[in-house]
Amino acid sequence: ACAGDPDLHADVMRQWVADQETHSLLEHPADQPSAVFADEQFGDTGRFRVLRRLGAGGMGVVYEVHDRVRDEVVALKTLRQTSAAALYRLKREFRSLADVTHQNLVCLYELFVDDERCFFTMELVRGVSFVEYARGMDRAHRSDDKLVHAFRQLVEGVSALHRRGKLHRDIKPSNILVTPEGRVVILDFGLIAELLPQHPAAVSDVTGGTPAYMSPEGGTGEASDWYGVGATLYEALTGRIPFTGSALDVLIRKRSDDPPHPSQVAPDVLAQKYFRRAGVPKQI
Repeated sequence: ACAGDPDLHADVMRQWVADQETHSLLEHPADQPSAVFADEQFGDTGRFRVLRRLGAGGMGVVYEVHDRVRDEVVALKTLRQTSAAALYRLKREFRSLADVTHQNLVCLYELFVDDERCFFTMELVRGVSFVEYARGMDRAHRSDDKLVHAFRQLVEGVSALHRRGKLHRDIKPSNILVTPEGRVVILDFGLIAELLPQHPAAVSDVTGGTPAYMSPEGGTGEASDWYGVGATLYEALTGRIPFTGSALDVLIRKRSDDPPHPSQVAPDVLAQKYFRRAGVPKQI
């Protein structure tokens, strides 16, 4: 609705940034030390033995656990803090992806809900982020084919998601792991949304994502995920994100400016060659 009005779009982006800051304060209230966090209460259960905490985001916490029924080590995601909104998002994340199977998407196992907690299990993916994988290659022995193969896997994973009518909305290096065997796996579907069949460029939810990897129009269609893919490749090749600055500055500049061409930022990695071979447009 505001694509043709830069001033209106800037106002919307300012409000979105303000909403994200408010949401963060509500999720992590600094002046409420007595707030009950699910993370602090989660321990071993009859079925799951917690091995270690893997990481945490704004909403969820992920553990490495041993599933006694499956007799294997899996990942378990639960909530940092219980609330109606957080419970809804966790359930939506699981149910939206539970019936989607692809080798480049993390495989979800089971959802557990009771009076005390809500969590789900998924395959445990061991690896490094897409950017770490690309930047960590020994320059003298860097394999063009390996990097292009990894990028193609990323594209295949996103395409599979779109074919099922889903939008990730937070494609970025930390949500893309590469295993030691070279398998690329897309993770973290906390912002997943349904693509509306009658409007392929629209989604069933509001704008969301990480500003540095969001498309200029926000997370409102397939193009948004592809922008995240392009921004991730840009960072993998150059070691920097396309735009820097505050969240608001980055979102507004994307509407009017082009990022520096990768070959200008890091000519030693022959970014132009990588972009051409992977079939990515020169302008991200």
